[in-house]
Amino acid sequence: MRTTDSSDDAASAPVPLVPLVAIGASAGGLESVSELLRNLSPATGLAYVYIQHLNPTFDSQLAPILGRETAMPVLEAEHLMPVAANHLYIIPPNKVISWTACLRSCPAKAGRACTCRLISFLFP
Repeated sequence: MRTTDSSDDAASAPVPLVPLVAIGASAGGLESVSELLRNLSPATGLAYVYIQHLNPTFDSQLAPILGRETAMPVLEAEHLMPVAANHLYIIPPNKVISWTACLRSCPAKAGRACTCRLISFLFP
């Protein structure tokens, strides 16, 4: 099993690396990702992150909506959240996220619309 050390992580033990699948979409992508989740095994051994363009001031309901489409746990990403297999992580509104051994969620720049793009997540 591959592992990595994370300098931002308070734990001293190495963190096992989980293969991560990044899915990106505009607001119109909800139907497509819902269909994907309905047809995806909840036990692939992979972790998923869904990055959707969101209004930074809107209270997102993506996690509960997509949670109805899959048996996998669906969580809104939090800063330094460990990534677990067979989980779906959702980008929070007005945040940008990145990934090393864990998800990193940071406030978006003030006065700018959401700047998180799938390509920025994959190639920070």
